[in-house]
Amino acid sequence: MIKEFKKIVCFGVLVLFFAPIFANAEEIVPEKFNIDPTYNQNGNQQYQTSALLRNSFNRLDFYIEESFLNGKSWTEKNEINNIFFNLNAEFEGKIYPQLTSIFGKEKNTTGKEIQRITILFYPMKEDVRGYIRNIDAYDKGINSSSNQRRIIYLNSSYINNPILTEILAHEFTHLIELNQKEIQKGIPEDVWLNEARAEYAVTLLGYNNKDDSYLDKRVKDFLNKPTDPLIEWSGTNYDYGVVSMFVHYMVEQYGIDILKDTLASSKIGIESIDEFLKNKGHKETFADIYTNWSIATYLNDCSVDGKYCYSNQKLKDVKVLPLSTFMPFQKDSTVSMNQLIRDWSSNWQKFVGGNGNLKLQIKSPEDCVFKVSYIVKGESEKSVVKKLDFKEAETKEVVVSNLNNSSQIVFIFSITGTSLQSANPFFVYNTIASSTGDNPTESEINLPFAIEKPLNQMSREELLIVLLKVIVYLISQGRFNV
Repeated sequence: MIKEFKKIVCFGVLVLFFAPIFANAEEIVPEKFNIDPTYNQNGNQQYQTSALLRNSFNRLDFYIEESFLNGKSWTEKNEINNIFFNLNAEFEGKIYPQLTSIFGKEKNTTGKEIQRITILFYPMKEDVRGYIRNIDAYDKGINSSSNQRRIIYLNSSYINNPILTEILAHEFTHLIELNQKEIQKGIPEDVWLNEARAEYAVTLLGYNNKDDSYLDKRVKDFLNKPTDPLIEWSGTNYDYGVVSMFVHYMVEQYGIDILKDTLASSKIGIESIDEFLKNKGHKETFADIYTNWSIATYLNDCSVDGKYCYSNQKLKDVKVLPLSTFMPFQKDSTVSMNQLIRDWSSNWQKFVGGNGNLKLQIKSPEDCVFKVSYIVKGESEKSVVKKLDFKEAETKEVVVSNLNNSSQIVFIFSITGTSLQSANPFFVYNTIASSTGDNPTESEINLPFAIEKPLNQMSREELLIVLLKVIVYLISQGRFNV
C-alpha cells in the first residue's frame, strides 16, 4: 500500500511539473503577423507569417515563427526558453531603464503604465539582424497592413548568437526614435541618424566592452570600405560601419547630448546637429565634424590634437589605409588622376617615393562643397595637419618641401554637401602630382640598395626594375599599402 501511495505521489508531482508545458502546447493558437517581404529568404514575396507565443513576461512577449519552432527538439525548445528568460532579464534590468531615461519612451497605445512589446523571431535573409516597421504604430484603419502593436522583428538565425542582446537594444532604440520624432512631432528622421543612435546605444549600455564585440564587427565593416558615403543609406554592412565609426567619434567630441537633443529637435539629420552645435556655443558645423573625423580615422593621434583621435580603447588603433601613389624620381615626370567621390564621403591618398618638393595641383568638382586636408610627417617629426577649402571648379596648388624617402604625406579629399537634387550623385576631381626642384642625383635619392649606374642614364626597363625594388622595400617597411 505504501509503495502504491509513493507511485501515486510521484506521478502527481510529474503531472504538476509538466502540466504547464502540456497546457501551453494545447492552449497556444498561432497568430498571423504582417511582415516586410524585403527581408524574406530566397526573395519570396510572403507578406505574412504564422507565429506562436512562446514566453510572456512583464514587458516582453516572445513569438516564434510556427514552422521554425516545430522543427526544434524538446531540448532545443527548452534552450530557447532559457535564452528568452535571460534576454528578458537584461531588457528589464538594463536596456529599457537606461535607454528610456536618456532618449524617452516608446509609444504607449493602451494608456496602461506597462504595455508589452512583441518580439517576433522568424527566418530572414542571412545579412539581416532585425527591423521595426513604422506602420505598426498606427491603427489598421490608417494602414491595413499594420500589426497595431509595438513590435520588433528579429532574425531567428540569431536566436543563439552572442550579440542577440545587442541586436535587441539596437532595435528597441528605433522604437523610441519612432515615437519621439515621427509620432510625437510628425517628422520622419533621416535614416542614417536613426541608425547612428541605435549603434551607439549598444556602447552606451556597456555591451561593447567584451572581446569580439558588436563594435569590433562594425570596425571591420568600416575598414573594408571607409569610402562609403555617410548619409546615403542602403542598409549594407558598409553603411553601418561608417555610421558607427562616425557616431562614436561625434559623441566622444560633443557628449551624449548631441544624440539626445537632436532626437528632441524639430529639425532632422544634419540640420538638427548644426542646431545643437549652435545652441551649445560650438563654432564648428556638421561639415567641420565630418572633416575632422576623416582626419582622425587616418591619423588617430591625440598628441597632434584631441579632435584627431578616438579615446575609446576599442577604436584607438583604427586607421584607414590610404591609396598609395608612387612618385617618379625625375622632376619632369607627373602623375595625373581623375577620381570619383560621393557626397559626404572621403578618399585617402598617400604619396610615397620621390625627393625634393612635392607639388600637387588639385581641381575641385562643380555643384558641391569640396574640402582637402593633408598630413605631413617626417621620419622623426610630429604630424602636421593642414586644410584647404575650395570654390566650385577651383584649382589650387600645394607644395610640400624637402621630401625624402622617409617622409609621408597623405591627402584627404571630401565632399561635404551638394546643391544637386539628384539622389546619390558622383563627383570628379583632378589631381596632378609632380616632383619639383633640381633633378636628383643617385646620392640625393638615398636608395636602400646599390645601383650600377645613375638613374638618369638608365633605360625604361632598368628604371622599372629599380621601381619594383623600391616598392618591395616600402612594403616591407610598412610605407606602401596595397
